Amino acid sequence: MSVTKFTALFKDLMGSTFSEFALQYRVKGASFQLKNSNLTQETVAVNWGFADASHLHKYL
Repeated sequence: MSVTKFTALFKDLMGSTFSEFALQYRVKGASFQLKNSNLTQETVAVNWGFADASHLHKYL
């Protein structure tokens, strides 16, 4: 399957682009981990693929 075909099908099925979907998944996961662990904000941010805590907070 081509990238163009995947992109169109994903958006039709999910209602958002893959990158938007992936970002929301990471933000929700990081938010859950912040609420349910004793890890620092910096650690959680890095665990979920953000450059640092400031980068994560931009999306919270």
